[in-house]
Amino acid sequence: MRTRLAAALDEKRLSMRKASLDAGFSETYVHGILKLGRDPGIASLTRLCDTLELSAAFVIFGHDVTPEMDEILRIFQENPAKREALLQLIRE
Repeated sequence: MRTRLAAALDEKRLSMRKASLDAGFSETYVHGILKLGRDPGIASLTRLCDTLELSAAFVIFGHDVTPEMDEILRIFQENPAKREALLQLIRE
C-alpha cells in the first residue's frame, strides 16, 4: 500500500504535505502513513485516493478493478444499510 501511494505522489509530483492538505488532512498526515507506518482508516484512505485519483482497491490490493466494482466497494465502505441490502441481494 505504502509503495503504491508513494509512487502516485512521485508520478503526480506532489509532496506529502500537499497531498495531505489537498485531501483535507493535517499537513503531516501522508508523512505519518509513508514514513511512520501509521495505518489510515478506510474512509481516510479513500479520501486520499480520491485526491490522488487512484482506486482504493489498487492501493490496497495492488490491482485495479472496474469502475463498477470500485463503486460497489465505495458503497460497502460508506453505507452499512446499502451494504447489507446488497449482500442480501447477492446471497439470494
